[in-house]
Amino acid sequence: GLEAMTAAAPTRTSGRAVLANRNFAVYFWSATISNAGSFMQGITVPFTLYELTKSNSWVGFGSVAALIPSLLVSPVSGTLSDRFSRREVLLWANALQLVSAIMLTICALADVLSPWLIVGLVGFGSVGAGFQYSAAQSIAAVLLPPEQMLQGVRLNSVGFTAARAVGPAIAGIVLDAWGPATTFTLNAVSFVVVIIGLSF
Repeated sequence: GLEAMTAAAPTRTSGRAVLANRNFAVYFWSATISNAGSFMQGITVPFTLYELTKSNSWVGFGSVAALIPSLLVSPVSGTLSDRFSRREVLLWANALQLVSAIMLTICALADVLSPWLIVGLVGFGSVGAGFQYSAAQSIAAVLLPPEQMLQGVRLNSVGFTAARAVGPAIAGIVLDAWGPATTFTLNAVSFVVVIIGLSF
């Protein structure tokens, strides 16, 4: 009766125990930093587009460029994550986004940003983001033993939510103090962090 039910109950695992897993901890912290950088750019792009054009339409184009390409490649992303190493998929996806962030940084530092250039580079980075989503959401199944997987998925969601809260807040401070070039630079650095993390 009661003994059988207790034996059948799933083992509860604390978040601290899951983060004791070296591979998952490295991925969790580096991905959280990278996601915060992406959310910083998510604030910087519409701000910069409006500063350049004073047009709400361009702000809308920037949002479309950030979302539609990733949506279109998502089905392919899921297939790749099932057939190939999720680590490799994540490495290439973040590398694409790093290229986009570096180009935005260079153009901002050279003061040659234009609306079409921003939209194009954001769209290119969005392709990388689309390839990242499926692999990132299912990486816990690869890095953790079965008894820790549920808590790992929860921690992934917590990290993403924390990044969504912290990234825009930091972006507002940085934009006010140093301008878009610095936020684009920080976003590029955040991709370097996650690529190094995945390399380990």
